[in-house]
Formats: sequence, structure tokens, C-alpha cells
Amino acid sequence: MSKAAKKTVGFGSLRSRLIISVAILQTGLIAVFLLESIFRQRELILDNQSQEAIALAEALSVTASSWLSSNDVAGLQELLDAQSQFPELIFAVLTDEFGQIKAHTDRSKIGLYVLDLPQKAELTTITKSPELVDIAIPSRLSGKHVGWVRIGLGQKRAAEQLSLITQTGIIYGVLAILVGSGVVWLLGSYITRRLYVVQNTINQVASGNPGARANIHGNDEAAVIAREFNNLLDAQEKSDRELQKNIKALEDYKFALDQSAAITITDEEGIIISANDNLCNISKYTREELIGKTVKVLSSDFHPNSFFREMWDTIRSGKVWIGEFKNRKKDGEFFWVRSTIIPFLDADQKPFQYLSIHYDITEKKRIEEEIIKAKEMAEQNESRLKLAAASGKLGIWDWNIPDDVISWDDRMYELIGVEKGGNENKFETWVNSLHPDDKAKAKAEVQAAIHGNKKFDTSFRIVKPNGEIAYIKADALILKDSNGNPLRMIGINQDITERINTINTLQKMNIAVGERVKELNCLYRISEISKKAGFSVDDIMSQSAHIITTAYQYTEITSARITFQDKVYLSDQFKESPWSQSADIYTNKVKSGVVEVFYSEEKPGEDEGPFLKEERLLINSVADILGSAVELKESEFTLQTSEEKYRYLFHNNPALIIIWDLEALEVLEVNQQIIDLYGYTREEFIGMPVFQYRPKEDYDAIRNFAKKMLEGNDPIAKRTWTHLKKNGEEMIMDISSHKITYQNRKAILSLGRDVTEQIKAERELIQSEEKHRALIENISDGIVLVDADFKLLYQSPSVERIVGYALEDRKGKVALDFIHPDDLQLTIQQYENAKSNPGVPFQSQYRTRHKNGGYIWIEVSVINLLDLASVQSYVVIYRDITERKKFEEQLALSALIVNSSDDAIISKSVDGRITSWNHGAEKVLGYTAEEAIGQSIFLLISPDLHEEEFMISESIKNGKSVDHYETLRITKDGRAINVSLTVSPIMDESGQVIGASKIIRDITEQKVMELERDKIMNELIQRNRDLEQFSYIVSHNLRAPVANIIGISDFMLKSGLNPVKKEQLEVGLGKSVHALDVVIKDLNQILQSKREISEQTSLVKFSGLLEAIKLSIANLIKKERVQFVIDFSEVDEMITLKSYLYSVFYNLISNSIKYRQPHIGPVIEIQSKLTATGIEIIFKDNGLGIDLKHKGDQVFGLYKRFHSHTEGKGMGLYMVKTQVETLGGKITVESEVNKGTMFKIEFEHVKK
Repeated sequence: MSKAAKKTVGFGSLRSRLIISVAILQTGLIAVFLLESIFRQRELILDNQSQEAIALAEALSVTASSWLSSNDVAGLQELLDAQSQFPELIFAVLTDEFGQIKAHTDRSKIGLYVLDLPQKAELTTITKSPELVDIAIPSRLSGKHVGWVRIGLGQKRAAEQLSLITQTGIIYGVLAILVGSGVVWLLGSYITRRLYVVQNTINQVASGNPGARANIHGNDEAAVIAREFNNLLDAQEKSDRELQKNIKALEDYKFALDQSAAITITDEEGIIISANDNLCNISKYTREELIGKTVKVLSSDFHPNSFFREMWDTIRSGKVWIGEFKNRKKDGEFFWVRSTIIPFLDADQKPFQYLSIHYDITEKKRIEEEIIKAKEMAEQNESRLKLAAASGKLGIWDWNIPDDVISWDDRMYELIGVEKGGNENKFETWVNSLHPDDKAKAKAEVQAAIHGNKKFDTSFRIVKPNGEIAYIKADALILKDSNGNPLRMIGINQDITERINTINTLQKMNIAVGERVKELNCLYRISEISKKAGFSVDDIMSQSAHIITTAYQYTEITSARITFQDKVYLSDQFKESPWSQSADIYTNKVKSGVVEVFYSEEKPGEDEGPFLKEERLLINSVADILGSAVELKESEFTLQTSEEKYRYLFHNNPALIIIWDLEALEVLEVNQQIIDLYGYTREEFIGMPVFQYRPKEDYDAIRNFAKKMLEGNDPIAKRTWTHLKKNGEEMIMDISSHKITYQNRKAILSLGRDVTEQIKAERELIQSEEKHRALIENISDGIVLVDADFKLLYQSPSVERIVGYALEDRKGKVALDFIHPDDLQLTIQQYENAKSNPGVPFQSQYRTRHKNGGYIWIEVSVINLLDLASVQSYVVIYRDITERKKFEEQLALSALIVNSSDDAIISKSVDGRITSWNHGAEKVLGYTAEEAIGQSIFLLISPDLHEEEFMISESIKNGKSVDHYETLRITKDGRAINVSLTVSPIMDESGQVIGASKIIRDITEQKVMELERDKIMNELIQRNRDLEQFSYIVSHNLRAPVANIIGISDFMLKSGLNPVKKEQLEVGLGKSVHALDVVIKDLNQILQSKREISEQTSLVKFSGLLEAIKLSIANLIKKERVQFVIDFSEVDEMITLKSYLYSVFYNLISNSIKYRQPHIGPVIEIQSKLTATGIEIIFKDNGLGIDLKHKGDQVFGLYKRFHSHTEGKGMGLYMVKTQVETLGGKITVESEVNKGTMFKIEFEHVKK
């Protein structure tokens, strides 16, 4: 017999199933009929027993009421003992109204309490079963409830009767089933023959032939079923193809990701649960070494904690995080990845897993770092160039040689002195601006540089349109094509007029300082000999004539003559000439002589012929000193003659004389010269404190002077004092003080000379010298004096700051020994040029040795002053240009890097104004440099992001950089684009922030791709979930009820069914439809709990929730004697969905009661705790427990049950877990068989 034949006659065929189904249905109906009959008999017998129990109970109730009222325990017990022979009496109990047993057929229970008595005082059937009828009835006396009667009767007789009835029913039922089955078999075979075709088609599909179809023609039910079945197969085949296509797409996406990126999947705590080969290859860890570890295994400790907090906050909120990590390989080597972390969300939109896609960007980061460093250097160089150009007042020009077009910057227009808009862009314009004497030389040097004969490094003079002459220092580079033809000449011009003028001024200053020193020395020497004791007037005049000649500018041709009181005093080699200067000598306001100075040959004109204005002051001062000296000598002589002559001379002496008391410090006498000079009358002077004509700052000095003169033996003291006229005008007095006795009082006779003008002249000379010295010592440029043999004579202090050598290190050494060998010839040529052109500065640039051993670049100006008697050296002025040289070398590279970047690279000032703008910025943001530079940076920022820019600016002001900050910027056409910002501070040499540089990268396309990728991933994940759910429903939940419906439907299609059979089949069909509806509702409830939450959250109290549940199942709690141990002391509330939390509590409490241990009263402990991260709720019972060792992975599964002694669907714990996770929590279980179960629910980051 073939397989097909066997299936036809066996139980696998549709006919067999239909026949068997009908037979089973018939059997069921007969069974139902028999059961109904047996049940009715059972109820009758039980009712009889109940009536007997009630009758006995009522009789005892009436009889025992008075004994219960009087608490006659003995009488009550006798009453019960009398009933002990009642048929099948199991127990009889008499209690008072509170349930305390007063009499019992089991005397050991007297005094105990009955706990399960009815709540109302009325007849109640406690139990009614085949084993026992338990009746409770109240006992009343005169209408008052005084106690209870409890009767329990056995059902042994009833059981025997029921057994006999059941056996008879079974025999009749079996006979009916056998006869009916035979009839059904015959009818089924006839009716279902056309359905064999469908059955065979099903068998072919099941055996692997998906193309098989049922070929039945006609319009009867079998043909309709065949067509519908064929359509179902077609739809299924199409669905299978789509499923395979989607599965293949998923596999392709996974393969593509695995090939191009490192992939990890972690749980919500960051523990790695999956890692692909790429990650292992990059990190050098094996998959086994990574699985189970947290992602910290790859940490490099490079990123701050704030970086990871921001990342975790983002992904825990359900958002995708994109960023870059610096990680560490197993061997310690670092590597960079750009990571996209995608949270997988549960039905409550809470992450439960994270998918991380990593791309190795180590090489990219290395290149970026190099580019950023280069860009930063370029920006710094650009800033330095601008700063250098501004501080150095450099003009920049660019000459297009073939087209003869010159471009000037603004500074060039200032240097040349022309306005924009003329013909300044021609080479001839520049030539025309040259000084006529320099024009040929400058043009020749330009041509020499163009033809490569020499570098263009020169200086020349220009004549501005207003006639002003300026000195210009010029340097340039020649750019040539591949054939060596000159294309462009790019250069800088610097106005060195000020420097040339400074050099000329310094020359004059050096000469002036020397002259002032000679003049001061002359005055000092003459002043000293005039005060020298024992020197006569002749001695003073004779020596002064010689001294004067040493103080004049041209000493070698100077001679002097002093004529005084008909006497003539001549200097050595005296020669009278037309070039003379003279000053009159006055004694006692009378011209007494003259001082004359002569030059033996003609010299260039100065302030007074060939003489300087300072020399006029000098000869006047000499004449004053000589006149004062004569007066002083005459006064001293007069004082020594006689008292009378003294008095005459005292009052009429042209010298200034005053006598004052050493102890009282008051004026005793003054002469007429004092009165005339000071402005006081004699009466005002006499008795005047000496402080009155002295400045306050001299008071202490006067007291000390007086004390010293009183205590000392020296009778004479000379000093310069400051005196005050009556009108407050200050005078400088040269005073000789003599200690005398006047009018029997210790006194001082002071001979004074007004030297105010002399001191003023001396001070002017000293100030002039100090000014010149300060200028030399504090000028930033170095100044060096080199003799004709190139030996170093002098250097200013700034030289040591430039080259590191002090004057002691280099004095007397050959200056050329410090020059770089490659620049030595250039330096020698510069000195030779200076030697040939005295007084003309020559500029050049070369390297000189620093004390640290290296070389620095200097810009040098050399002037030949060898012929100047007061200098007799080369004056070398130079400055350090090392940084400028480095900058020039880097400038071209920096500009190329910045302008070739596709990123927008811009800079801004501290006030937010754009200061630079590269070609990349034009491409990314749309504005040209001309449109953007000078505008506010907020031109690119939407108003809602202004606060963000303020925060970035504040960070930059503090010297901190901002790296890869993702935000939005507005382009010229109004579009908002996604950008990544890298912002760095620009600092000046003192470290002050003067601006910021920004690298703006357009990541709009990247963002679009990321969004598209996320969309695809989410669609794939959701589709996969939907497919799994559909497969589960088809495979497990819907198959049984659908099969029943098909079987019954097929059977009902048979013709000739009698009404009874048809009604029975309709009942069976209804039950199957109901079963299918239950399954669909269950599944719908699950899906609803996962996907839809319409209820608003609210503050829910745990204690209130528990009381509501206890009230709803109060009878069950009382019946099972459930004890609760509650502790909500730490936390009793949280903000959540009340209905979900109620369902969780209800299911866990009802499960604890349902699965209690039979002989132990259930105890349910519920406790809430506050944890570091949220709230924890613990449910603990002493029930049957769960075998977690074998069924631990099924605890929260759908339709999973672990105890069969009670009803249930296996949905409770599944719903609990689903609802807990929907609320954002997680649930765990600990359990031990026959000891109990503990569920722990944890809610993190909830509002309490």
C-alpha cells in the first residue's frame, strides 16, 4: 500500500479527520448527555444530604439555644454526644456568637475558635461536595443571636449511588458511540471524496512541492475551498519570496557593515555582548576577550568624564550619538574611531541594547592633526605677517611683469604718496616716484633681479607729490615659469626715513653729548679755580683763558682772550680772526672786561655764525663765573681790611651778604644787594626767621647745618642752597658761610652768588646728555661702533638682548668674526660701500652668531663716521628679523594650505568681526571674502543659536579650544547647513587672546546619510520584529483553533446532516471561534501593552494601590488567610502610569496566593527602597517556588506555566515583565522550590 493510500484510509486524511471529528463530536455530545444525567442525579443526592444536614442543624439550633445563652458547656456536649449515631455524621460543632467552640464531637477542639463562620447570621452552606456537606446555622434565643451550629455529613451512600449510575451510563454511551461511528464513517467517505483532491494537494505542498494546486471544477463547496486554497497558496508563496528577499537584504546589510566597519552590541550597562571581526582586527583583542567586558576595556583615558556623560545622556534618552573615540589596543597602541551609537528601544522607548558602528579614522586623524597644525601655523603666520606689516609699516606690492601691472596694498599708497584710481598700476609710475639721483641705480637693480643676476635687496629715495623726500628699503622675490621666464615680482617696501633721521640725530646727539661734556668740564674747572684759596684774580683769568679753548666744538682751531681791567690774558697759540664770540664780564654791575673766543679758520654756520647756541651759554656762564669770582675776591679782601671799611663794603658790596643767628635762626643783618634781589625791606629782614626765605624741604637741612656749625671747628662752609624771593620765585645761591661773632652772638656771615642761570644751563646740558644716553640705551635697535679695522668699540644695551653677548665679551674683537660664513662677503661689501660713501647709510640683511651658538637674522644699517672727530668709527644699527625670516618662509606654504582646503577657514576678532576668509569658506557658505570680511560673525548664525556662539566665544577668551562641535550655520542663500566647528584662540606675543580661528566643515551630506541609515536600520529591525511576531502567531497560537474551524466547517458542508448533528456542530464551531477570539484578544492585549500608552502619568502611592487590591480580593485573602508584611517607609510614591503599576502589583500578589503551599498560610512581604539610581520594589512570598535551574529562561515567557494544579493561561508574568519595561524598569526573579519566590523591580531615574 502506497503512502498516499495509507494517508487516505489512515488518520492523516481529511476524510479520516472529518469522520473522526464527527465521531469525537458525537462522542462528546453523548458524553455531555451522560454527564448531565449523572450531574443531575448527583445534585439530587447532594440536595437530599443537604436537607438532612440542615434539618439536623436546625434541630440542634433550637435545642442548644438556651444552653448557649447560659453557657452550659456540659449540657451542650451531652446534646452533641446524643447525635453521634446520626448516619454519616463527620462532625458537629456548637459555638458562641464569636465562634468559640463550646461543644464538639472532637472534644480536643473545645475552647478553640472557628475562623471561617459566615459574616451574616443566616443559614449558610459552607461546603457541598461528593465527600462532604458542611452546614452552618445561627442559634437564636428570643430573636437574639447566641451562637452557631456547624454540621458536617459524609457522602458515602451518595458516592455509591453515583458510582452505579456512572457505570451504567458509560456502558450505554460506548454502545451509542460505536454504532454512531460506523454510520459516520460510511457517510463521511461518500461526502468527502471530492475533498481528497485538496488533501492530496496539501500532502504535496507539505512534502516540498510548493507549486502543487488543487484541480477541482464546479461551484460546490469543495471547488470553492480548492480555489480559495489555491489563492492562499499563491499568497503564501509570494509572502515567502518577500520574506526571503528581506532576509537576504538584512544579510547583505549586515555583511556590508561587517566588511566596512567594526560593530559592537552592548547591553544597557555597556557590557559587550557581540563584536565582529573588524573590531577584533583593529583592537587586537579576540572576540572571547571582549564579550562580557564593558566598553572600558578599550578606553585610552584620553577623553574627560564630561565627554562620556554627554554620550550616555544622549543614548539613554533614545537618541543616536555620533562622535570620535581615541581607544587603546591590546598592545597599548592608540587608535581613533568615528562611532555611531544607535539605541535599540523597547515598547516604552527605553534603550535595552546599543548597536555601535565604528570606522577606523586613525590615519585620517593623523592627517587632520597635521593639517590643523599647519593651518594653525598658517593662521599664526598670517597674523604675525599682518602684525609685522603693521608694526613694521611694510608696504606690499605685486608686479605682473608680462602685463606690466602692479598691485599695491594700502600701505604702498601711503608710502608713495599717491591716491588710488590713477595710473599707479604701471611700472613707470613707480619709476617716476624715484629721486632723480637714485632712479638709474634702482632701475638697474630691478633689471638685474629680473634676469637673475642678483637678489633685489636695495634702498632708495622717493619724492612724493607734495615734495617730501622719503627713504625706502625694498626687498622682492622673482617668480618664474618652467622655462625661467620672469612672471611676477612680489616685494615689500619699508619707509626707513625715520631710521635714517634717527641715525642722523644720533650722530648729532653723539657730537652734542661730547660738546656738552667739554662745556661742563670747562665750567667746573673755572668754578673750582675761582674758589681755590690763594688764587689771585690774575691766576684765575690766566688759567681760564686756557681752559675755555678745550670746551669748544673745534678745539684744534680755538683760541681765547680775556681782557680785564686793562690786562689781557691769552691762550696758547692765540690767533685773532673774524670768526669770534664774546661775552662781557661784569663786577658790581659794571662792565669790567670781556671774554673772547676765536676760530682760526672758517666753519659751517650754526646757531651763531660757526658757534652753537650751547657755546653762547657757555661763554656767558664763564663771564658770569669770572665776574662773580672777582667780586668774591674783592669782598673777601674788603672784609679783611677794617671794620669801618667792612661795614661800608657790607652795605655797598655788590656781593650778596647776610648775617643770621646760629642759635635763634633769625636774620641779624643784610646788605643792599640782598634787599634789592630778595624784594624785602631791611626792616622786614631784621629778626626774620631764616626759614621764611627758604623752601620747606630745606628746613631740616638748615637746622642740621646750624647745629654742625655750632659744634664744629671749621669756620667756613660752602654749599649751594635754594632761596626764595618775597614773590615766591626760587633762586639757586652759591653760598660761602663763615662762622663769626656778631653783637656778642654766634652767627653766620653768608656770602652768596646767584647762580640760577648758570645752574640752569648746567642742568640743561646734563639733561641733554641724559636724554641722548637714555635714547641710545633704551632704543630697541642695537647700536654698535666699529673702528676702521672692524674692531668693536662700543655697543648699546639692546645689543646684548639681541645677540646675547655683553660688551665685555666682544670689545676689541673683529666684528666680521661673528658673521655667518655664507654672508661674510655681503657684509664686507656693505662696509666697503660705506667706506666709499661717508655719511650715507647702507642697508643689508645677514646672519650673525648668537651667544647660544646659533645664528640669527639681522637687518643692518652701516654709516661711515670715521672722519668725524668725536666718533671716528662706523656706526652700525641693526635689529633682529629672525622671526620675520621664518615667517616669510612659511607664508607661501601657509597661504597655499589655507586656500587649498575644502573646509571653510576663517578668523574673527575679539569683538566678533570676520577678519579672514579662504576659498573653502566661499564654497561652503557662499559669501566672497569681500562680502564677509568686516561683517559680524552673526551673519552666519541664526538668532536661536546666538547664545551658543557667546558660550564658544567665552571659552576662546579663556584660551580654550573647541573641537568638532556640531551645529548649524546659515549660507548666503539662506540655507541652514550642518557643520562641525573647530575653534582655536589667536594670541599675541604677550599671550593675550586677540581673536579666534575657525575651521567649518560642511557635514550636511554626512548627516543626511546617517539619518537615511538610521531609517533603514529601524525599518529592518521593526520588519524583523513583525515577521517574528507573525511567525509566532501562525506557528503556536492560531493553528489549533483554525484547524478546528476548518474541520468542523468541512463536516458541516456534507449534505443530509440531521438538525441535531448540525446544532451540535454549530456549538462546536462557536467554541472554536471563541477560542480563536481569546487568542487574538490575548495577542492584541500584548501588542497594546507594548505599543500604546494613552494614559497620563500621575503621582501613585504604593500603600493606596495595595489597599485597593486587598479590598478587591478581600474574600480570597480571608479565605486563604493571607498575611501581609509591608514596608513603604523609605519611599511610598512615584510618578508613573497607575493602571500599569496596579496590574503589576495585582498579578504578583494574586500569583503568590494562587501558588501557595497547601499546608502553610501564605505570607507576602512587599518592601520599597530608595537606591542611588532610583526606586526598588521587592515582592517576596513563601509559596511553591519555581525551578529556575530548568525553567529559569521561561519565567517571563508567553503561555508558560509551571504548576498544573490550578487554572491559568501563562500570561501573568509575561504581562508583568512587559508592563514593568514599558514603565522604564526591569524585573528579576529569585526562587527556590517549596521555599518561595522573590521578584525585584527596579526603576531608574524616576520622579519621586
